[in-house]
Amino acid sequence: MPKLTTKAVEAAKAAQSRREVADDLARGLYLVIQPSGAKSWAVRYRIDGRPVKETIGPLSAFSLAVARQEADARLKLVARGIDPREAAAEAQQADAQRRSRTFAAVAAEFIELHAKRRNRSWRYAESVLQRDAIPHWGERPIDEIKRRDVTKAIDTIAAKRPYAARHLLANVRKLFAWAMEREIIEANPAAGIKAPIRIAQRDRILSDDELRRVWQAADAAGYPFGCYVQMLILTGCRRNEIAGLRWDGIDGDTLTIAAERYKTGRPHVVPLSRLALEVLANVPRIEGQAHVFAGRGDVPMSGFNKRKTALATAAGVEFALHDLRRTVRTSLSRLRVPFEIAERVLGHVQGGVAAHYDHHAYLDEKRDALEAWARHVESLIRPGPANVVSLATRTPAAHIADG
Repeated sequence: MPKLTTKAVEAAKAAQSRREVADDLARGLYLVIQPSGAKSWAVRYRIDGRPVKETIGPLSAFSLAVARQEADARLKLVARGIDPREAAAEAQQADAQRRSRTFAAVAAEFIELHAKRRNRSWRYAESVLQRDAIPHWGERPIDEIKRRDVTKAIDTIAAKRPYAARHLLANVRKLFAWAMEREIIEANPAAGIKAPIRIAQRDRILSDDELRRVWQAADAAGYPFGCYVQMLILTGCRRNEIAGLRWDGIDGDTLTIAAERYKTGRPHVVPLSRLALEVLANVPRIEGQAHVFAGRGDVPMSGFNKRKTALATAAGVEFALHDLRRTVRTSLSRLRVPFEIAERVLGHVQGGVAAHYDHHAYLDEKRDALEAWARHVESLIRPGPANVVSLATRTPAAHIADG
């Protein structure tokens, strides 16, 4: 057969028996032609004095030029005393291991080995990754995730949820940095990416009439979301705190949000007003269900946006769930609840020297504040002389934290 060229390889005909045509440029490379006409490449070399014939692959997958490169790579390994077959097996094993290090797998390691040990609010970090990162990259090998992938995910989320995008970026940046320290990846694809621009903080506070309409719409909605919204109104808690509330966190007329679930990393005790206990009495206690407001599979209720939109439409009031917390805080000031007590009702951390020395729980004071607030809510939903509570018209406390 003449010198191997692409045309010559394509034109090579089958014979009654298997044929091998040596390449005159790549030492050890052969074109193998089966009687059926199937063509493939093989390379011959010697390891420890023993002849070896290794199949490279079919002509359909390896052109002449590529087959020559493959043969040359193997012969270079042989020259260094390395068996190409063993090198290929090790490479395949390394690639399989690399592919098993998916983003989801590394994220689980990050939470277990790092976040749980160093971050009291690790559950929040875990929820951010599960909600916004895993859907994008969960099954991808982590070392295949590039800067453009991170930027695209952040931009997509920021278009509708800018705060969520900022939290996602902060958490994946930590995860990738941790993976770099352990040589799982070579570079941090989130490093240097600027966080989305902060949006103006909401200052929406519901009027008494709006609050009444939201309560009535929640009444009509019933369990679970209606009761859930009413508990937000009566406690001033964050939406995830009430959504994740467990029956074992309720003890008589108090509820406790465990430290690992609370934003500050400390347990938060909330006294329950008579009206709040009334709401809880309407919540069915289902055997085997640990959560007060459970989704399917006894997990904390989710799907807030869709449910809230339906309730807001029924009430004829545009609001965000966090607006309820801000409304509670502002109303406590209008009820002349002292600033430090109103802050403790919402679980805001007190700073400075006072926080270091003052370990009083203020449970009675918080109870009085929330009972006063509940009486005001009751005066809106059950109007009558006995229920009228007059709100002071003075300006609320100088600083109202929006946490």
